Amino acid sequence: MDPLLITLIGIVIAVILSVAFNLLLFKVWLKAKSNGLNITLSNIIAMRIRKTNCNDIVDAAIILKREGISFDLSELESLYLSGGRVKKVAESLAAAKRAGIKLEYNTAVKIELAGRDIVQSVKDCLTPKTFETDKVETETKNGEKITANSKLVVKADINKMIGGESIDILLEKINDSLVEKINSADSKNTVISNLDTITTTVLNEVRKKSNAYEIQELKIILY
Repeated sequence: MDPLLITLIGIVIAVILSVAFNLLLFKVWLKAKSNGLNITLSNIIAMRIRKTNCNDIVDAAIILKREGISFDLSELESLYLSGGRVKKVAESLAAAKRAGIKLEYNTAVKIELAGRDIVQSVKDCLTPKTFETDKVETETKNGEKITANSKLVVKADINKMIGGESIDILLEKINDSLVEKINSADSKNTVISNLDTITTTVLNEVRKKSNAYEIQELKIILY
């Protein structure tokens, strides 16, 4: 094949790819402008040069703007470059605001970068879940044996998920407190007659300790 023809074909292909690329970026910019975002075409091109998915950034920015949530475009891009799912974070912030849950941007980012599903984390704060501790066998002061466990209803506290205790640790602490109260009771009858007081004491003790869950209800069951 004629070398000149090969060169011409190469130039045509390069031009086509360049036009397609620029049209794609223009489409993203047009979407940003039509949604009232103060993003220039040069911003879009710069993101692309930095290997940022500018479409994801714009989609996230649109979600935040629609909910009246302030944001910094450079922070969204930084999150993307750190491996975070920018749109997921934006969706979680929007969902939290609609639900009346206080969720700061930095907190959402930490949860996302920790590998948790940030959107699901917000949902967990809205819907209470029921858990049950393992049964424990212990005894009162007079040697009477008691088998017991607890059922609890909790809601996640999204602002304590990073650094907060897991549900398993919470269940263990409830059992530890319950065993301590039974051990200090004079007899099984004492435990039975004071079960409401023991339940309240256990609940108050556990609530004082930092964890990622808000206990809404606690019920101690004796066997």
